[in-house]
Amino acid sequence: MIASFMCLVGSAIGPAAVCLGGIGSWSNYSTIWFTWLMGDLVGVLVFSPMLVIWSRLGSVKWNWSRAAEAAALFTMVFVVGWTIYSDWASEHFLFSQSYLVIPLLLWAALQFGTREVTIVVVLSSGIAVWETIHGNGPFVAGSLNVSLLSLQGYVSLISITFLTLSLA
Repeated sequence: MIASFMCLVGSAIGPAAVCLGGIGSWSNYSTIWFTWLMGDLVGVLVFSPMLVIWSRLGSVKWNWSRAAEAAALFTMVFVVGWTIYSDWASEHFLFSQSYLVIPLLLWAALQFGTREVTIVVVLSSGIAVWETIHGNGPFVAGSLNVSLLSLQGYVSLISITFLTLSLA
């Protein structure tokens, strides 16, 4: 509740500062406001669970095979993450390649738990944001604003879905 209120406050102040500074126009205030609000809410949705879960859980005690599996999972997150946004993927897949991260999230949720799901969500979301801002991948649309809104919807969907699954 407090986080949602802070997102509303930030989304009122931030776009106003952008318009006052001449970076954006007042005629676009509502679009800037909505994008800012969604960005704040998705950020809370992605980072808050990670911070809360990692601060409350004790140290990780894995044997070598479990650690190797975790290393393979996180390596695959990077490999698949960068593949999703490459030119090769857009030429060879007939479907939205953003779905390629779902098996990795399932792996994290079913084999590990909430702690590892939060890391996979943060890593895959970070790669998605970076690449979308730089004009790569399935979320790139006619404008940066539309691209970011599409990306925010995707990130919130995977975050809610797989955090819920990992808690079940």
